[in-house]
Amino acid sequence: MINKKFISRVENFEQIGLNPIKRIFPPIYKKSNLNQGVIKEILIRHKRYIKELGQKKREEKIEKQNELEEMMKRDTTIKKRAAKARKTLTQIRKNVDEFEGSGKENHADC
Repeated sequence: MINKKFISRVENFEQIGLNPIKRIFPPIYKKSNLNQGVIKEILIRHKRYIKELGQKKREEKIEKQNELEEMMKRDTTIKKRAAKARKTLTQIRKNVDEFEGSGKENHADC
């Protein structure tokens, strides 16, 4: 028996974990002609999608501009009509005031 004082720690008789563990890498696939064809087709479809998306965005932008122009035209026509209506109303009021004023003068002479 070993006659030692009590040791509060564990001694390493075997060194564990010094050798690196085997790393598992995902398998590497070689590029084959089949994969290249599939990748090429995917890129072509993506390119077509991007092109269609850009065209759609341009059409939406043009449509939005046309709607804005129509709204502005409509607003200007409404403003012109309102101005014309105000002008005719003021003209009618002036005519009524002149008629009432001339009628009072004629009655005052009697």
